[in-house]
Amino acid sequence: MAPLVSRIDHVVVPVADPADLFAMLTQRLGLPPLWPVVDLGPFKSAGVAAGNCWIEIVADAESLTPLYAATLPAVFRGIAFASPMPCAQAGAALDRAGIPRDEVRAFSGRRPDGTDGPLVATLPVTGLVADAGIGYLCEMAHPVDPERLAARTARSATGPAAVGIRAVAEIQIGVRDVRAARESWTRLAEPGDDGAWRFGAGPGVRLKESPIDGISGIVARVDSLERATGALRDRGLLGPMRASGVGVNHAAAHGLDIWLIE
Repeated sequence: MAPLVSRIDHVVVPVADPADLFAMLTQRLGLPPLWPVVDLGPFKSAGVAAGNCWIEIVADAESLTPLYAATLPAVFRGIAFASPMPCAQAGAALDRAGIPRDEVRAFSGRRPDGTDGPLVATLPVTGLVADAGIGYLCEMAHPVDPERLAARTARSATGPAAVGIRAVAEIQIGVRDVRAARESWTRLAEPGDDGAWRFGAGPGVRLKESPIDGISGIVARVDSLERATGALRDRGLLGPMRASGVGVNHAAAHGLDIWLIE
């Protein structure tokens, strides 16, 4: 059977003020912008490149899912998968594979060229993030080119003052029922020897037992942990430090858990 998911395309953060978080990720953390905050009609959106995936900041996006209501502190709420087939075909493929899913939903609004038309179709896969987040196949009318993401992020990662983020290594998900969550993810792909799920060249997914369900944060890879630590300190972004890596200050990142490793 052909794979149902080719990679993790992007993660979604709903907030009340997307411009503020967009500025923090691009101007202070040094990730390259894809597009500034724009009003697409059904929701507001901003895009930030992160190497092998991108981060979408949304506001007023409850029409997409009630889970996209803004919260403070902010949390990652959505994991959007790229699929080698359109959502309409993928729904039947998920059914044949015995993977629970919801119905395909299509959204239209103002597109990048200024015209009105289709924006995105989504096909939620149930059980991946319990009831505290959403994982879904995503069919964008104007998809973001993975090569463009990698090239823009690589350019931004160079320079003596750069934090140096190259890619997202893992998305971490906290779950109360690890066994049920593992079963749900294994329907999409087999986990690797390290217990994480890998989807093409995109980020992996790692489950962690937690009293709270949800996408707990992302682990990003940098060129040099020493240089990243210095850059974070200089920008007032230095958070917790461990032998394995360094965190971005939670308060400065609106509560997001972003961990850096080499």
